Amino acid sequence: MPILKVLLLADIHSNIIALNAIMEKVKEETNGKPDYIITLGDYVGYNCYPNEIIEYAKKNFDVMILGNHDLAVALGNADGFNRDAKKAALWNNQQLSLENRTYLSFLEQQQHFFIFDSWSIFCLHGHPVDPINGYLRPDLPESRYKQFVSMIPTSRFLFCGHTHLPFLKEVDETTIINPGSVGQPRDRDPRASACLLYVSEDKNYLDYKFIRAEYDVTEVARAMRKADLPHRLAERLFFGE
Repeated sequence: MPILKVLLLADIHSNIIALNAIMEKVKEETNGKPDYIITLGDYVGYNCYPNEIIEYAKKNFDVMILGNHDLAVALGNADGFNRDAKKAALWNNQQLSLENRTYLSFLEQQQHFFIFDSWSIFCLHGHPVDPINGYLRPDLPESRYKQFVSMIPTSRFLFCGHTHLPFLKEVDETTIINPGSVGQPRDRDPRASACLLYVSEDKNYLDYKFIRAEYDVTEVARAMRKADLPHRLAERLFFGE
């Protein structure tokens, strides 16, 4: 029975330095390349390498989901964001090429698909009530998790992002996974975060590993300051918050 390697990434947020670091770490873990790379939104915003991220994504990612920052950057409308996030989103919008803005705007909010015929995957950025802005947090009551799982097609996995907090939780026969954030972790660990899954046709088989990769935060912070992005956004990278 073949074992497939599935990499989950979320919340890259225009941080190509962090993305390169986590991909190098994944390459070491897999002795090559994963069979699938599933990404869960927010490719842009906050940091200062939006075009580099989208160009990388178009060449390498198998599944891409729309995030709230992607929508704001694509449309050039960050109403509802806090002051720092809004400034960064509008800066990202101005930097992106027309082709890359258009590419972002056509991403789907959620996807349901099969890797094996025997089980399926449901992906979104937020949660089933609000796929773009909803927060599926690790500390939600069990009843809330069950409600969310009941709202999607029967799936072996529910993958989400948005909180920037890595976690895995079993709810009935569905495994919910958030891989954490590549470009702006918020779990007090500044290292880039991802999740690598080993899966097979047998839906009861699962091996997984949350992966962390150190990267040159100082280089990113300097580039952000040079671009006149908010200092707070650069500072928080050092603390994983």
